[in-house]
Amino acid sequence: MSARVPRERPPRRPFPRLTGAAGLIPAAAAALVLLLGSPLAESGTGTVARSGPAPTAAAPLPAARPA
Repeated sequence: MSARVPRERPPRRPFPRLTGAAGLIPAAAAALVLLLGSPLAESGTGTVARSGPAPTAAAPLPAARPA
């Protein structure tokens, strides 16, 4: 009979659950931003039609002289 040779085990990851959670946290945050909107968006900016005259462009500044 042949002698049984012990197989080497592959090295274990030290914290498999922690590394899995570290990947899920940014994915969950991105999903929340996509679903709820960015918390950094300014309030009042949107595609709501406003009544009143159209905004006009400001007058251009005079040409500056070289220093």
